[in-house]
This record gives sequence, structure tokens and C-alpha cells, in this order.
Amino acid sequence: MEITVQFTFKRDGNLLGRPRITYETREATDDERIIYRTAVMEALQRCVPMPFTPGMGGAIAGRPLTIRFDDRRIHPKPKEKRVWLTTTTL
Repeated sequence: MEITVQFTFKRDGNLLGRPRITYETREATDDERIIYRTAVMEALQRCVPMPFTPGMGGAIAGRPLTIRFDDRRIHPKPKEKRVWLTTTTL
């Protein structure tokens, strides 16, 4: 799954307007898209306000930034645990 988000900061490090999803993997299901959109927006919310110095805040304010999140992990198949088949001697 790949997802790209575009957003802009104010001088004080808060977001200017709402972040916008500009790209999502075509093969993703609707459920996957919602999960990733939510994760991206929560990540941005945890990062604001960004602690900019006055110079950095002035330089970055109003400029659109684009970040691509790329999740190419290969998720391992769950291993079944057969605890109920283990014999124990009492």
C-alpha cells in the first residue's frame, strides 16, 4: 500500500487547512484505504504543532509539503498454536 498526503504548515507549526490525500494504491480495498487514511491523519495530528524556529517557520509557512507513505512489508502468516492438543501429566 502506498499513500501520498499533501499539507501545509503555518508559521507557528500548526497545519494550514486540511491535509489532502493525493495518491493511493489502486489495488487496495476500500477497507485498507480507510485504515491507511486514518493512520496517516493520526500521524500528522501527533506531530503538530511542529516546533519551528522563527526562521524555519517563516521559510516553510504556506509551502505545500508532500509525503509518501510506502508500506511494502510482507506480513507473516499467523502460526496456529495447538495448545488444546498438548498433553500434560497431572
